[in-house]
Amino acid sequence: TLLPYNDPVTVAASNSLVPTIWFGHKSGRISIYRIVPSNGGSSQGGSMAKFDLEFVTLLYGHMASVTSLILSPEYSLAVSASANGCIMTWDLHSQTNLHHTSTSVNISTFEQNRRSSQDSQLSTANNTFPPHITNNSNSRVLCAVSESCGDIAVAADSTLTLYTVNLVKVCQTTIRGLITALTFSHLSEGVSVNSVVIGTQGGGVRFYSSWDLTHIRDVTGCPASPVTELAFSLDCLSLIVASRNCFITIFEKSGSHGLNRTPKYVSIQ
Repeated sequence: TLLPYNDPVTVAASNSLVPTIWFGHKSGRISIYRIVPSNGGSSQGGSMAKFDLEFVTLLYGHMASVTSLILSPEYSLAVSASANGCIMTWDLHSQTNLHHTSTSVNISTFEQNRRSSQDSQLSTANNTFPPHITNNSNSRVLCAVSESCGDIAVAADSTLTLYTVNLVKVCQTTIRGLITALTFSHLSEGVSVNSVVIGTQGGGVRFYSSWDLTHIRDVTGCPASPVTELAFSLDCLSLIVASRNCFITIFEKSGSHGLNRTPKYVSIQ
């Protein structure tokens, strides 16, 4: 299946419990495709079955490039974010808009000073004004959904905001530097307090309380390279961190020796 060539895909989302794939586009549109068996059917010789994508619908609402998409079958919810700070929630089955809000796209003073220094050097070298986030159009707004309670975390540049499942703002905090990755831990409610985990441009990983965004701890040991993805293992005993320099670091919860079955070495073929 060919996606629109004149509207590049900026982000995609899927979930093993959801029969559709969602694509966010540069224009702000969201296209949805259903996964169906291809005309050729299953492959022979024990190979994987072949599938194709069948167009379902287009969703409109964002006025800037879609930067994040999350599918949450636990709450029949999809969450999307765009570069101008717009956050929207959608019904996963009817594909209708439920709620929307705008988050602040703020840059910390530290990051502003760093960018101003870079911009000044670039302007002097090229005798031009750099197109660096003049109107926040280059911001990558990230979102994550808690599997245990449905709360929604949104990261926009240096700002981390927590919303309820209905996009009612709970609390907000600003960090030093840029947030480049975002996720929730997913322990069952009553077993432990879950965390909002962020990755930063400097390679840091930080834990915040999912109740009030109180800083809990920093994790050290990652390469000094921007964190691109964060994910917990199914048992939530391991945190996998991917960095832009193509390193994958796996952190294991202390005291979980003998409980964690995550392979120590991952074979990627």
